[in-house]
Amino acid sequence: MQLGKRIKELRIENNLTQEELAEQLGVSFQAVSRWENDLTYPDITLLPILANMFGVSVDFLLDVDVKKKEAEINAIIEEYSVLLNQGKTDENLNLLEEAIKKYPNSWEIKDALLHIYFTKGIDPDLKEYADKAIKIANEILEKCVDDNIRYGAMQTLVLIYTSRKELDKAKHIVEKLPMMIITREWFWPDVVTGEDRIHATQNIFDRLVDMFYLKLITTYGRAEAGKRDIPLLKFKQFLDIVYENKDYGFYHIRLADIYNMCAFDQARIKNKKTTLEYLRLSLEHIRIWTKMYKNKEVLKLAKSTIHSMKLLASITFIICIPLEIIGFFMVYKTFFGKMIFSLYMTICMIILFAIIAVCIKVNKDIENKINSLENKLRDN
Repeated sequence: MQLGKRIKELRIENNLTQEELAEQLGVSFQAVSRWENDLTYPDITLLPILANMFGVSVDFLLDVDVKKKEAEINAIIEEYSVLLNQGKTDENLNLLEEAIKKYPNSWEIKDALLHIYFTKGIDPDLKEYADKAIKIANEILEKCVDDNIRYGAMQTLVLIYTSRKELDKAKHIVEKLPMMIITREWFWPDVVTGEDRIHATQNIFDRLVDMFYLKLITTYGRAEAGKRDIPLLKFKQFLDIVYENKDYGFYHIRLADIYNMCAFDQARIKNKKTTLEYLRLSLEHIRIWTKMYKNKEVLKLAKSTIHSMKLLASITFIICIPLEIIGFFMVYKTFFGKMIFSLYMTICMIILFAIIAVCIKVNKDIENKINSLENKLRDN
């Protein structure tokens, strides 16, 4: 439906004349008449007022199928994610630049396009894409109300400005960001209880450790060659304070990275002995991490086995009951038949209970092993 016809329809539904509508909008009734006949269109600033007056959305006024629009945008974002995982930056760029023409007000598409512009703009020869990223990021900060998208835009601006040594601009953006402790993760343990509280607290620790690790990495190139292992090994010292039993869990893979970088640093000054030692330590942590990963796969297999055993017990029970009923009607008519049926039923029940007992025992054993393994992995 055209905009003019929609306005006329809503005006009549609300029992308004053209003169009354014109008076409320501060325009002439001739203007309203031209709108309804699709000769002209209302000023864009009047659309929200019209929508509010009639109790509808602007999308409804413009005859936009909201659900269809959301589905199409979601499909675009899904395709963007697939191309992103495949490393197809140019294909993604074409996809999103076409999409933004169709949906110029979609913050989800602008957020994705911002990421692609930033990715391409990292190349010094493609500075124009970094400029485009700055333009979109500033538009997001000016108009978007989604905090996640806004914080992503701020992060992008800080990275671009620091890479260009425009530190004053970067500081201006950083000052707008919340303090580290004013986050969802920081307060979540205060609003949950039991196991959820334990996991939420662990999540805070994990994030802090990752932040410490990433900040240490940024100092790697600042130290003198041959001495860069000193700041890097502070991460190992930090973990030793927390994990007194040296059971580092996920952080084995982080330590492997740390030792690998230490080895590279020592190799630059041709310190063969220390280089080989760091490589050995890196390999050791990789092996531990690989073993942990395999244990998780075993855990999945064990859980699958439990479901299979429960299914077997259920199937056995379902099969035995109908057989007993059939047997009753077939042989229960005579005394000899009664004896046979009683013996048959006894055997069936023994078999049934034996299978159930075996399933219960196997389930219990496997569940005990799973609980033990899960506790170990959780501790890790």
